[in-house]
Amino acid sequence: MIFSLLVIAATMNVMAINYSAKAVLKLVAPDAQEWIITVAETDFANPAALCAKANTSVEGVAYMYVISGGQNYQTFAANDLADMPLGIMASVAGDYQIVATEVIGDLYLADGANTTKIAVGEMATFTATAGEVINDRFQVVKTPIPTEFKVCHQYGKIIVDNPTTEPMDVVLDGAVIGQAAAQTFASEVPVTAAAGQHTLEINNQTLIISVQ
Repeated sequence: MIFSLLVIAATMNVMAINYSAKAVLKLVAPDAQEWIITVAETDFANPAALCAKANTSVEGVAYMYVISGGQNYQTFAANDLADMPLGIMASVAGDYQIVATEVIGDLYLADGANTTKIAVGEMATFTATAGEVINDRFQVVKTPIPTEFKVCHQYGKIIVDNPTTEPMDVVLDGAVIGQAAAQTFASEVPVTAAAGQHTLEINNQTLIISVQ
C-alpha cells in the first residue's frame, strides 16, 4: 500500500503544470447552452500536448474556440502566449455572454478597440444571428490594446499607436507616405522628407514635424 501511494505521488509530481497565465472562458447562448474554452501560458516542456482541437461539427450547438495556425482549439496552451483570436459560431439568434470562470495571472479580453482585464464574472455581451460566425472581433491578449490614438516623430520615423478598427493614411505635406495599421501598437512609417518643418495629417489630426 505504501509503495502504491509513492507511485501515485510520483506520477502527480511529473504531471504538475505551472501556469503563468490562464483563463477559462464560458460562452453562454440565448437558449442557455454553454461552451467552455481554456487559454493558458505555461512552462510545461510540451505545451502542444495540452492543446485540444474544438469539434464544431455538431449542428445546433454554440461554439467558442481559440484560433491558432489555421486551427480551432477548445484548449490552447503555449510557453509564450501571443495575442489569441477567438472564434464564435452562433447557434440561435439573440444575446450571447462571455463569462470567465477561472483566471490565473493577467490576461485581457479585447473587443475591437476596447480591452478589459479578465476576471471571474461576465466579460462581454454581444448579439448574433443564427448561424453567424464571428472570427474577427474578440481576442485574448497579454497586454491591453491602446485606447488612444497617438502619433510621434523620432529617429526619422512616424510612430503611430492606432487602436481603431480601420487603418489610417499617414499624409506628409499632402502626400500619402504610408499607413498606420488597424489596432497596431507602434506602427512605424519612415520619413524621407528634406530638413525643415513639414505638415503631418493622420486620423483628422494635423501636426507640424521637424526634420533635421
